[in-house]
Formats: sequence, C-alpha cells, structure tokens
Amino acid sequence: MDTFSIIIPQYRTEQHIKLCLRSLRKYSKSKMEVIVVDNNSGDGSIEYLKSLPWIRLIENQTGSLGSKAHAEALDLGVKGATGAWLGFFHSDTIVLRPGWDEYLLQKIRESDAVGLSTLERDINQFEPFSDKCKRTIHKLRKSIKHWFIKKKKEKIMSFCFIIRRDFFLETGFSFSPATGDVISELYHEKIKGKYHFLLLKHNELEPYLWHTSNVTSILTGQIKDNALVEKYNQKNTLIMKRREVLEILGGDSLDR
Repeated sequence: MDTFSIIIPQYRTEQHIKLCLRSLRKYSKSKMEVIVVDNNSGDGSIEYLKSLPWIRLIENQTGSLGSKAHAEALDLGVKGATGAWLGFFHSDTIVLRPGWDEYLLQKIRESDAVGLSTLERDINQFEPFSDKCKRTIHKLRKSIKHWFIKKKKEKIMSFCFIIRRDFFLETGFSFSPATGDVISELYHEKIKGKYHFLLLKHNELEPYLWHTSNVTSILTGQIKDNALVEKYNQKNTLIMKRREVLEILGGDSLDR
C-alpha cells in the first residue's frame, strides 16, 4: 500500500489542529504519514503537537508570518515527506467519514490524473438549507458573469490538495519564493493544460470534509473584516455543536 503524506502548516490554531489530526487518525484507511509544520506558534498548540507520538512535527522558526510562513511550511513538509502521495491540508480541515482518503485516491487513479483539488471554498455538509440556496444563486450569477467578462485565473483551494509526489518533485516547483496564493501558482504554472488534474465539485467533497476557512488569519488578528469574522463565528459555532465533532474532541485516545 502506498504511503499518503499529509502536510499541515499550523499557527496558533490549537482547537482546530486537534480536530484535524484526531479526525485523520479516526477516519483514515491509508498508510498515513502526517507532517505538521508549526510556524513558531509559541502557544499551547505547539505543546499539544509535541505530545503526539504518531505525527512528525517540524518547527519552522524563521519568524515569517502569513502567506510567506505558509509557503515555507509547505516546502519544509515536502522535504520531509516520504509518501507516494502528497496531501496539503489546512489546520481547519476536518475529515468526517471513514475511508475519505481511499475515496479521493481512487478517483485520481481511476482517471489517471496527477492529483486533485477543488474550486469550492466552503465545504459544509451541515449548511442550513437557506444558505445552500444562497450559495447556489451566487454560483449561478458568477457563472453568467463569466460569459461576459474575461475569466480570471481559477483559485485552486489548498485545504485539500492531493498530488503525486514523484510528479511534484519533477516539476521543480518551490513554494517559498512566492508569498501569494502558492497552490494556484503551482496549478497554473505546472499543471493546467499539460496534465490531467481533477477539480472536484461541491457534492463530491461535502460528504467527506469540513473546511471552516480563514481560521488562522482570524484567530491571530490578520483579518479584521467584521463580515468575515462574523461568518467564521457562525460556522465555527455550528461545527462545534455537532455530535461527530464532540466525539472527536472527547477522543483523547486518538492522540496516543
């Protein structure tokens, strides 16, 4: 069985990284190598990570912040990875169904693709029906708009981005020189139009994952926009009440 290396940059998201890691431990079926790269958090999250015997912890102590630190963390994670597959996760990505990894890897293999990701920002299987309707209308308006204006480069999501490790290494791509949306840069520079790559729809990911969005930036004060903060608070409150999540948070045995 091929090893699946999951790389997770982390900065001061103690509760969310705990959920992320425990959910991986609980629901993954593949031979898993979990690499967490801590960007000099200096808080309780690093102590928690150091207590876990089953992850590989890499400490990035450059002092960089924001997107620069994130890019550095991805490069450090890739350097330490040994698996046949690389999975780039966010610390606020939670998996919620057994075999999520086998499902996604099988989709890649069946289509002979080099990897997969998504254009969908919000993955929320517990989304209220009214919000689902709003999102559907928003996507429809956006697609119509693209008929009349030059389409911008797609933003490729990095909360669950999977790629063959040998292919990635052959591209020679390095995240660190960039400080922006590095996963999108990887896709547009090295993949799009050259290799088959899957971009999954909302309904293909929603049964398996949850992504809160903007957690690190909001918790560390990098985002102060009231609307975004309120959206985060509402979504975070919703997930933290779910039975599935409460079980994971109460599952201390998953840490050992």
